[in-house]
Amino acid sequence: MKTTTFLILAATSLLLRSQSAAEGGEYGAASQRLSLGEVTRAVLENNPAIKEAENRWRAAIQRVRQAYAWDDPRVAGESRVRRFV
Repeated sequence: MKTTTFLILAATSLLLRSQSAAEGGEYGAASQRLSLGEVTRAVLENNPAIKEAENRWRAAIQRVRQAYAWDDPRVAGESRVRRFV
């Protein structure tokens, strides 16, 4: 997981650097630097594996837990019938 996250961050960083170089260099007037937190947030928001895990987590929360569910309803009764002579 750490390796995958590192590779995604490295690829994003390289893409952003190549894009800024294509726009006129690192010191151009229109260049804007991104912080590590911004890049990390963007990668985490757009990661399909994380989105799928969040969806599974939300679905699990919505299900009624077995411990909190009612037992199967049962009806019981007892009667005594005697004959008095």
